Amino acid sequence: MSIICFLLFMIFTHDSCFAQDSIGKQIGQHTIYAELFGNAGAAVIGYDYVVPFKNMHKISFNCGVFLGMPRSSRYTNIPEGVTYYENVGWDENAIISPQISYLYGRNHHLELGIGLTYNYLNILRWIDADDDYPPENYWHIPFRVGYRYQREKGGLFLKIAYTPIIIDPFKRESRNFIPIWGGVALGYTFKNKK
Repeated sequence: MSIICFLLFMIFTHDSCFAQDSIGKQIGQHTIYAELFGNAGAAVIGYDYVVPFKNMHKISFNCGVFLGMPRSSRYTNIPEGVTYYENVGWDENAIISPQISYLYGRNHHLELGIGLTYNYLNILRWIDADDDYPPENYWHIPFRVGYRYQREKGGLFLKIAYTPIIIDPFKRESRNFIPIWGGVALGYTFKNKK
């Protein structure tokens, strides 16, 4: 997926396609944001880069990341012989969610996008039990239809979107679709220096 994103980025940022300044450098917007739910299905910290290519048309490349620290959980299905204090498991979670979007507008945008989310989940084990759980890898394909507020001069960044998700499309036995899902993001767009 990283190679595909890089190739798309190179194609869309070619100097014959997009707006440039007087010395030939690409003019784009850099944004740091936090998103709740949305593509990743969790709270993520992300980076977004927007490239204009016509009067009201732009392309956005972004990626959200969640790196969960191991956390303890008390389980309700306690194995026989495990005491209350042993009824604790640990799990790790990591998410990376790149996406490409089409934007229409100046400061207020319609956003249409598609991405690919990778989710790693490792339930470590019961503290005093022998049952280990192998790490699991989940792939999701999220879609995005939403509103984005992002001024051309920089400043406050806000977006809200409907984000239906196809879960594990690469595993036939676990194929699933979540039609009702959404997300909201808040961040800061750095001032564009021309």
